[in-house]
Amino acid sequence: MKAKRILAALLAAGAVLSMASCNGGNGGSSASGSTPTGSSPASTGSSADNGGSSGSAEQLTEIPLPIVQEKTTLTYWFPWDATVSNVVTNNNEVESVKVMEELTNVHIDYIHPTIGQETELFSVLLSSGDLPDMMYLSNGVQYPGGIVTGIADGMFLNINDLVAQYAPNFSKWREYDEEHQKETISDDGLILGFPMMNDVGEPANLGLCIRQDYLDQIKKEVPSTLDEMHDVLLAAKDQLGISGLLLPSKGVFFDSALLSAYGVGKEWYQNDGTVLFGPMQEGYRDYLVMMHQWYDEGLIDPNFVSNGMNDAPTNDLLVSDDVLITETYWGRVVDAMVYNGVTQNEDFWLTPFAPPVKNEGDHIGIRMYNSSILNQTVLTKDCSDPVIATMWLDYQYTEDAMVLNNYGVEGETFYYDEKGDFQFTDLIMKNPDGRTTTDANRLYVRRNGSGWIDYKRQWLTNPTVKHKDEVWAYDIWNAVPTDWIIPSITMTTDESSEFQSIYADIKTYVEETTVGMIMGTTPIDQFDAFVGQLKEMGIERAIEIEQAALDRYYAR
Repeated sequence: MKAKRILAALLAAGAVLSMASCNGGNGGSSASGSTPTGSSPASTGSSADNGGSSGSAEQLTEIPLPIVQEKTTLTYWFPWDATVSNVVTNNNEVESVKVMEELTNVHIDYIHPTIGQETELFSVLLSSGDLPDMMYLSNGVQYPGGIVTGIADGMFLNINDLVAQYAPNFSKWREYDEEHQKETISDDGLILGFPMMNDVGEPANLGLCIRQDYLDQIKKEVPSTLDEMHDVLLAAKDQLGISGLLLPSKGVFFDSALLSAYGVGKEWYQNDGTVLFGPMQEGYRDYLVMMHQWYDEGLIDPNFVSNGMNDAPTNDLLVSDDVLITETYWGRVVDAMVYNGVTQNEDFWLTPFAPPVKNEGDHIGIRMYNSSILNQTVLTKDCSDPVIATMWLDYQYTEDAMVLNNYGVEGETFYYDEKGDFQFTDLIMKNPDGRTTTDANRLYVRRNGSGWIDYKRQWLTNPTVKHKDEVWAYDIWNAVPTDWIIPSITMTTDESSEFQSIYADIKTYVEETTVGMIMGTTPIDQFDAFVGQLKEMGIERAIEIEQAALDRYYAR
């Protein structure tokens, strides 16, 4: 089959995985031939109480197609983003999703929470006690205390036995390398869910950016130190009349940029295996002193608290005439906003740049970091058929599903060029209905979800790729080391419960105090009292728990 390009790097490394082949929906069978393809493979014996199998069915070696003979419906809570919702109202309108249903004979009833309200609606759903079959934990949605706690609370299923018996493809991927092994399982051996994954994590796809057209007007260079950045902001204020720094609403950038110049991270980070909490450190005080000074000087957007920005601003905010410096994702830099019609200012140009240091030569060890294991899909306590759900999710890790979920249908949305590489057709690149490449892609090809999602597919349709020689955000942001970053650790059920009870209030207190000290409503000279209050609230115990989890991670 020609669709080997997604796995080319793996095959070259000798990691040949035995993937289930696509039978075009013509009723393929398992290798043993013993798995029924009736309305419910669960009839072979499944237990929704523990998510396991009774053991009466033979272990699958591949997923049969169709998975069921009679159409079966599963409900799937699935947060998504505006780039999709601007084009379709439900994932079932996406062409590749329709093809997936034809192949598997499983209809997915997608439930999309309102964008921007995912966390609140997730809490409401949990409180209702009536859960869908599956839940995709993305867009900042997390179960309080993590998935392990969700399993202990009886909200999510323990899927270990289900995976062992009905998920041959995912099981192989879990063994791909040490990171895949460590980050798909908890310290006590629980498989966390069915993640979105890749062979390696995407390079740093978020970081600082600066309006190059404004820099040219004020005759300044891209800053590399905090002092240079201050000079640039002052010049922009004096010459352009703007308060050019757009901060997130919590006062600290998502990847700790600017703060990292003082040797700390915005929350949890490490120093040679020792867990540290950023807001307790002197470097955090130094950052707040600087930010308060810049705020008083009119260099920071005075309305930053209400802009709703967490990781990156919305497109309309990003192209605002008042913004000189902020953070964004790689697909929005250079002239992408002009290309996509977000701004009519043809001079608009965003140059990505590395986080500035305090002094030339200083080390920074934190940036945007993407694991190869990303958002998880969990089976809930109310899953109507855990076996069919497991088989459907496992099919997402086959080679054929990888192609379908990333590139669509050969001959319709993509083709192979003379080198055998994927290329999108004119249906995507020159859409006859006048859609942008982004919108056309969202209409025909699924975005995100469990399975292998190849981040490189975005390179084929994004205009920033055209400017790789001039500026390439990945190269700039990814050059920053990651030795301060804590990996994807897990806590025991008891630890998670205790940590959550301690840290929930601390997190809110830190965010409120950080904003207050930047704006001057909370005096900086109260920083020592702030740290003292953190200790009173139990931060030292939270650090102990985090440290224990990190130690276990390295010992896995």
